[in-house]
Amino acid sequence: MNARRKEIDWEEVRARLRQGEMALERVSAPDPQKVEAVYRRRAAQLAGRPARAGAVSPPLSVLAFSLGEERYGIELTALAEVAPFAGCTPLPGASPEALGVVNARGEVRPVVDLARLIGLPEGGASGHVLFLRREGAGLRVGRVEEVRQVRPEELTAPGEGGVDLPIRCVKGLVPKTLILLDIEAILEHPIFREVLA
Repeated sequence: MNARRKEIDWEEVRARLRQGEMALERVSAPDPQKVEAVYRRRAAQLAGRPARAGAVSPPLSVLAFSLGEERYGIELTALAEVAPFAGCTPLPGASPEALGVVNARGEVRPVVDLARLIGLPEGGASGHVLFLRREGAGLRVGRVEEVRQVRPEELTAPGEGGVDLPIRCVKGLVPKTLILLDIEAILEHPIFREVLA
């Protein structure tokens, strides 16, 4: 056994691995033109479908809660979790709507007073925090009441109910029951840029 052991050239091995990874990425990356063609074909198919007579939209699962004397709701799909409000650490120099930050399972999350944000009298020192999926921010609300099923057909346009809120914050009204808030519109408020920066 006089055969000489060949030394392994690790740089060459790494170079070959990089070439293999790049080739694999080129093969597995979707062709943007093909993706666009598929989307156009699907859109055309969906646009051509006639609406079914008497079709009922699936209900929205909504968490109902109080703010002052009114009942509001947020779609459950927008929520990550709900927790009792036990105070938070204030942010120096922050707007009055920004209550501060809390430690939620090891993550520092900002909490905003929803009542102040939408122009209602301050909600008090207790209540609950609704942590949103998007941005992870928390909204302090009053008492959490129930999860309701709301049919989209029940909703009326924001301008029809005499609500004093900015209309952009309201997704719809369930007459004599609750005001469904538009979380996307609420998250566009400048306070979120301030607390999430």
